[in-house]
Amino acid sequence: MRYSVNFASGCADLLPYLGGYHGFGTRIAEGVFHEEMVLPSWTNIQVQSEGGDWPVRFGGSAYQIAPPCAVFGPTSNAFTCQVINGHIIGVYLMPRGWARLVGKDASKFSDRVEAMSAIFGAVDADAIHRGVLDANGDFDAQVVAFERVLLRRLEASKPEPPEVAEIEAMLLDPDIRTVEQAMGRVGMEDWKFARFVRRNFGFTPKMLMRRARFIRSILAIRDNPGQSWAALLDEAYVDQSHFIRDCRDFLNMTPGQFAARYQPVANASYNERTRILGDPHHVLQDAAGGE
Repeated sequence: MRYSVNFASGCADLLPYLGGYHGFGTRIAEGVFHEEMVLPSWTNIQVQSEGGDWPVRFGGSAYQIAPPCAVFGPTSNAFTCQVINGHIIGVYLMPRGWARLVGKDASKFSDRVEAMSAIFGAVDADAIHRGVLDANGDFDAQVVAFERVLLRRLEASKPEPPEVAEIEAMLLDPDIRTVEQAMGRVGMEDWKFARFVRRNFGFTPKMLMRRARFIRSILAIRDNPGQSWAALLDEAYVDQSHFIRDCRDFLNMTPGQFAARYQPVANASYNERTRILGDPHHVLQDAAGGE
């Protein structure tokens, strides 16, 4: 199997709203089956610029064919895709990006894939799709095709609620361990906080905090292969069995099974993203945006 990986941050005006542009090209021999797993993520808008049917699945669900111009909503479980001969380019929308550039109820799109027109409408989705195809495989030109539409949407929209950025930052703070701490920091009543978080982030506050500590821990284990993973866990974990339960919930496997997976594209992605954007996964991206 051969593959290429590209990342870019994009223009300054959009930095707080995006989790970085990514491009993946893959070539695999006929008859060879290989799948790669993506950790739980924020919303990904994506165009398939080459290749045929692309099978994807969420968690333990059955495979489905992704639309060529798609929106993958925020995920609470691993997203798995089959490797095909093709190329994709996409960009993650941080919660502030969802609130500002989309403005719909994120919980209606969580753990599912739809045509990009479901969030942007046919005109903007088609403009992105056509612009990417017209770029003829030039990654930088494909990024520009996305940004033409995203900048137009940014200019036409109202500022997002400031609480979205506050909550983004709290999800990066290992000292915020309970929903009660988070509510107190934001200053919202419990029912209002839960509704606000589901609309702008896609899940309940408790789910988001579990997901954040899990991603911090699983990537720390990945980045320190010679070290005992028990010493690398987020302090919110009571013990190893607590983390193993989360690993089964989020990845449908044990930490050892995940570490043993052959994932050359995903591993190259983590490394290249860290080199270009400063962190291995957009969920860990500094809430100020950018590097």
